[in-house]
This record gives sequence, C-alpha cells and structure tokens, in this order.
Amino acid sequence: MGFPTYTNATLTKKTGLKQVVDYPINLNGEDFEFSYIYTGNDFGVIFVDNVESLNVDQLGSAFMRNPIFAGLEVSPVFAEIVDSNTMKVRVYERGNGETSACAIGCSAAVSMAIKKGFMKKNEYISIELKGGELIIKETPDGIHLKGNARFVYDGKIKI
Repeated sequence: MGFPTYTNATLTKKTGLKQVVDYPINLNGEDFEFSYIYTGNDFGVIFVDNVESLNVDQLGSAFMRNPIFAGLEVSPVFAEIVDSNTMKVRVYERGNGETSACAIGCSAAVSMAIKKGFMKKNEYISIELKGGELIIKETPDGIHLKGNARFVYDGKIKI
C-alpha cells in the first residue's frame, strides 16, 4: 500500500486548518474528536476508550450527516488503543454501515496512531476486527498489511 496523506482542501477551507487533527465533532449528543487521513479513501479516525460499547451504525450515520462533511465522502473509523502494538477497530463504511473488516480503514487508524505518538513506525501492529485479525506495519516504504482471507458469503443474483 502507499503512503497516507493528512490534508483535504475542502476540510481545510471549512476548518481553517491545513491538517485536521483532533477536531471536535458531536455525534448524537456525544462529543468526540476526529482526525482526517487519506489511505486510498477518506477517513475520519476517532480514538475511543471502549470501541465495543459503541453503536457504530448510529454514530457512523451521524458522522456521515455532519455538515462539515457536506460534499465529501469521509468514512469514520473508531479505534481503541489496547497497548503499544494492539488496536481494536470498527469501521462504518459510507453507504454500507459497519463492516467486519476494512484494510484501508485500519491502515488509517494505524497511521494516525503513529502520527499522534500512540504507536511507532516499523513495528507490527495487531488490529482486532469483527472479521478477524489484521497485521499492519508502517515503514518508510509505505504501509504493509498481512492477514488471512476467508470466504464469508455466497449468493446469486438474477440479471
């Protein structure tokens, strides 16, 4: 994977900030802070104390409807730092709701955790997701991912 970027011209215009980090946002009456990052898609990373306790579908929907994101497609990533090499992540994918796994959303969470000093570059970070574990390492060469792929659904569609 490539390198993250931390700027978005529209958000810069709306906030007056070149990089939007720890920007306050209210979701359904609850105060959070989000940090913008691009890792192939636009994400707003929100660090929380207990990711399991969140209603990600409600909070994610409120995030997407927030006026600051008008005209943008920024998906929220809710992340909990467990220790210096472990994180729990839940991602609300725009247009779909909560997803059981999202490699680029997890990459966004890891890169933002490194930027904020919660974790370190060149170290393997274990990400716990509803769909399983993902290992991410950010190096000077970019973001590297490894994990298992498994079959989760079979269906038919009439065309």
